[in-house]
Amino acid sequence: MSRCPYKYLDFYNFEDADLFFGRETETQRMVGEILSTRLLVLYSPSGSGKTSLINAGVRPALEELGYKTIYTRLESDPINSVKNVIAKKLQIETNIKNEDLLGFLTRATNEQNHTEGIKPLVIFIDQFEEFFIVFRENTELRHEFIDQLAKIKYEEQLPVFFVLSLREDYFVNLDEFRKDIPSIFQNNANLHLKPFGDKEAERAIVKPAEAVGVKYENGLVEEIIADLKGQNIGSDGVEPITLQLVCYTLWQERQENQITFEIYNFLGRADSIIENCLSSALEKVPRQLHSLMARIFEALKTPENTKRYRSVPDLEASLRLKKSKSLKFLMQRLKEFDVLRHEERKGLDWYEFKHDYLVNKINKWLEERERRLSRRRFRYAITPGLILILALLTWAIFAYNQYVADFTDHLYAAQKQEIVITRKFNPFNFRITTGILHDEIKDTESRNHIRKGFTFSMGDKNDWRKLFGKLKRDYAGHYLYKTGLTQAGIDTLINALNDKSSRVKARAAAILSKIGQEDQTLITLLIKTLNSSFSASDVRIGAASSLGSLGKSDDKVITALISALDDSASRVRSSAASSLGSLGKSD
Repeated sequence: MSRCPYKYLDFYNFEDADLFFGRETETQRMVGEILSTRLLVLYSPSGSGKTSLINAGVRPALEELGYKTIYTRLESDPINSVKNVIAKKLQIETNIKNEDLLGFLTRATNEQNHTEGIKPLVIFIDQFEEFFIVFRENTELRHEFIDQLAKIKYEEQLPVFFVLSLREDYFVNLDEFRKDIPSIFQNNANLHLKPFGDKEAERAIVKPAEAVGVKYENGLVEEIIADLKGQNIGSDGVEPITLQLVCYTLWQERQENQITFEIYNFLGRADSIIENCLSSALEKVPRQLHSLMARIFEALKTPENTKRYRSVPDLEASLRLKKSKSLKFLMQRLKEFDVLRHEERKGLDWYEFKHDYLVNKINKWLEERERRLSRRRFRYAITPGLILILALLTWAIFAYNQYVADFTDHLYAAQKQEIVITRKFNPFNFRITTGILHDEIKDTESRNHIRKGFTFSMGDKNDWRKLFGKLKRDYAGHYLYKTGLTQAGIDTLINALNDKSSRVKARAAAILSKIGQEDQTLITLLIKTLNSSFSASDVRIGAASSLGSLGKSDDKVITALISALDDSASRVRSSAASSLGSLGKSD
């Protein structure tokens, strides 16, 4: 796979200078301002590409001019943070007693001049808003740093320059510097980084892709820019962070080194790509870890909704987790999914969100998660009430059925007794009437089948037609025949001979043998069933037995029964022989 020309949620680094486009004007201006003012402030909204401009634009340009550049961020102590990174870069000692920052830099540049010749030093302190967030309660530490930074700025013989990069909403906090550095707010002392214009956005899209041999379909870049401008409410420009999200996603889906309209439209265009940048990553996290993930997200952002750098031991203490395997596993997974950035410092693992842009997305995810949990809690809260209501409703229905049963029994007490069935799985032991009177059922066996054969749902009524629908066709035919619906019973039993269940077919054939009524259609069907090799042996036995009862005057019956004497099943042969004997003909 060729080198990826876009950075997604990451930033362009010093080694990516050949892929960094769109900020050429800002790069030239910053180089000039740094050298003229000695202390330059770079500020912009989050997502404008300050870190990329510093590392892939300004630093390489200064290095070409013979300057030595150092990139850093503040840690637990602002002065020591700067000292440590410079000492590591220049390989010099830092633990000299009573040496302030000015003295340290004087010594550092002198030692460097002896080994490498005169090389002015430019120090970039990125994400300088952390100075006002992390050290908010430590006024003395902040004032000491400001005092020493002022001394360095006005020591014109010292070849050291500073660049402070911070979010636009913290720019006003630099008022704290104004007493010691009155020029801090002058035009030549700061640079406001704005979104890309159309031409700059086009270069930032097209040129990195061309550098690795990938091209965009004609007209696509203009559409992407138009869509991205629609994302940046209140501005006509294009935010670099949204450009990176879209172009990185398109590059991942490229075909034969070309990015096409088809790919762009398939992904849902800019709106959908940007909206899914976080959700697609978080969906990969197992749901059982979402609670821990939400706690981690809260710990990694500040009250001002900026990202916060924290070590794993610090997180464990904050979340009250001792050497948690789940925490370490989850942090590693979120790093792999491009949600968190990892760095190792002095043997400890440190994590932060990959970009401040993610914090707002994370806040939306946390809010939506809380809404889902609230809905779930509400459902859990009302479930007992619903169960109680359903129980009362069930009791009312059973009570109504009991009332109807009692009323019906009372009505017929002096006449005929109606068949009553007790519901299965009925905790109230209530009864239901069938609509069938005892006198209509001719034998005890049929009455018992009716009592035991039905299974009711709660909504069943005292309706024979509905209860009849609960029966299999063999029982249904039998009961219809018994209750006086003779032809309907026989027709139902004939249909039962074609049932999917061999047990139903066998019982239907057995019942027909007991009925003993000749019916040509029935005889033809029984012969077909007897001769069919696909019929189960029990079905063929029933068919042979029935033919003995129904086909006394039909020669086709005799032929079919003689043929069945060669059946592979002995019980079928026995039934055929018995039926031939019952026909009463000598042959």
